[in-house]
Amino acid sequence: MPKLKRIRLITPVTQDVSERMVDLESLQHPGELEISRTGIAFGPPSVECEYDEALAAPYIVARAQEARDEGVDAVVIDCMSDPGLRAARELLDIPVFGPRETCMHVATMLGHRFSYIGIKNRNRARIERAAATYGVLDHLASVRAVDLDVVEVTGPTGQHRLHERIIEESLIAAQNDRADVLLIGCTAFFGCEVIVGQALEQHGLSIPVINPIRTTVAYAASLLDLGLSHSKKAYPAPPIRPRTGYPFKDGSPIPGVSAR
Repeated sequence: MPKLKRIRLITPVTQDVSERMVDLESLQHPGELEISRTGIAFGPPSVECEYDEALAAPYIVARAQEARDEGVDAVVIDCMSDPGLRAARELLDIPVFGPRETCMHVATMLGHRFSYIGIKNRNRARIERAAATYGVLDHLASVRAVDLDVVEVTGPTGQHRLHERIIEESLIAAQNDRADVLLIGCTAFFGCEVIVGQALEQHGLSIPVINPIRTTVAYAASLLDLGLSHSKKAYPAPPIRPRTGYPFKDGSPIPGVSAR
């Protein structure tokens, strides 16, 4: 009988976004894979810039530590900025995944050039820097954006406008930018991969469209099956010393965990 895998989704926003768990229902299998979600009590309403990342990171790390203490097997940060990813990997001895890192690499395996369809045009430089850090900049065909607010598109009236804009930008990416894979660049755009895929097919374009959070959760479950986690040589535990004013424990290394 397979061992139960427990994955915790950490959504780094302060509003209730529990409805996005609907996007993951088909991945859950009783007795095999259990997915839970938590948010943060303090921080930005959405993560749309480096400043938001910095404000959210301490609370993400605290939630990741909480997940580890509750016996969760892996953590997925529910944001395409991957805020707090490396810090959480240093602190924990369970695998921690960011959807931007995971899905950029998946995109390069599914095609030669991919386009990133994100939230704001002003984030182009951030995304290109991330692609360079992750070693996939040469595969990035373009960075495009719907140029809407995250809070706006997750509201009851924002979905229609989001669908219009993401289809427009996806068609331009496929037809003009020569992208042969599309990466949805916001985890709040759940379900958009289906709508974009249908629109592309109507224009005779058969290319993969990556849903970032479903892909990352499925990838995390696969690595758990293989018994793989991040290297503590690459992400060594932080030194033991007092740290004040933060919502997690003192940042001490996990007992018994050493670099390997």
